[in-house]
Amino acid sequence: MARKVRKKLGEILREQGVIEEAALTEAEQAARASGKRLGEALIESGAVSERQIAVALADQFGMEFVDLDTPEG
Repeated sequence: MARKVRKKLGEILREQGVIEEAALTEAEQAARASGKRLGEALIESGAVSERQIAVALADQFGMEFVDLDTPEG
């Protein structure tokens, strides 16, 4: 049975227009150097918000994003 190939987080964020290539490259380098995940490095650098990462991760895993902090979701 063939496995479905998921897009990478950075690729999704780029497609969504959330981040530029230069910021992504910088965060990837920071993540490798620190041993952190890419999303953590992006949030710490201020390039993206936690919500933007959550939306991208939901997309990556084929799930609907629901924001429990807002009444309309």
